[in-house]
Amino acid sequence: MYVWDKNDYDVYFEAPPLSPRGAFQPLIDGFRSLNWLVTETSGWLHTDWPWTEFPEDWPESHRKEYETDYDAWKAVRGLVDIYLENGWNVNAVDQSAFRREEFIERRKQYMETIVVPLEEVHRKAGEDRRAKEAAQNELRKSLHGQSVNPAYRMF
Repeated sequence: MYVWDKNDYDVYFEAPPLSPRGAFQPLIDGFRSLNWLVTETSGWLHTDWPWTEFPEDWPESHRKEYETDYDAWKAVRGLVDIYLENGWNVNAVDQSAFRREEFIERRKQYMETIVVPLEEVHRKAGEDRRAKEAAQNELRKSLHGQSVNPAYRMF
């Protein structure tokens, strides 16, 4: 098997061959250690928030969306505590002490009351921004005969 990460190898054929275990073990370890969490509503595959603060090269109009995205990401990361409280052992292959039924019920409750509402706020923030940008574009079209969005520095 070949595991190609374009960040490690420019050309696919430069990637060294690996056994299936060698290819998949890092993925399995990432999920077992709870570094990567994927839910029905989101796929947060990073343990750390990629930015220390709002990126200065982003338009200010994206700030609310950025903040609500962070809130939803942080809430999903809260699932780690529920895993651990229900007996998940990040260092063990065998998870016989894991109380799956209790975990499923607590995860369902947490998702419904915490995560999904935050994701909805994030979705709404994105819709609001896009609607505002569309209205601004229509205004620009009516005034100038073309759509130019200075927030994206496109002229």
